[in-house]
Amino acid sequence: VGWAGGGGGPDFFVDTFAEPAVFWRNWHTVWGTVEDEESLAVIGRIHALPKRDRGGMTMLDKDVPFTLSLR
Repeated sequence: VGWAGGGGGPDFFVDTFAEPAVFWRNWHTVWGTVEDEESLAVIGRIHALPKRDRGGMTMLDKDVPFTLSLR
């Protein structure tokens, strides 16, 4: 889970690559992990939503409201 503050950002993102994204170098702030199956299932449902490609990044067509709690 991270925060991308680059040219068009800032944007919140969840990385679901199979391998660590070492090509990011220090460009993004990673501040959390998805650690349980219930949360991973939510990400799966988000992946199924309509989206578009924006310069190599996939963006959702509509905002998704959410809440976040820290433990």
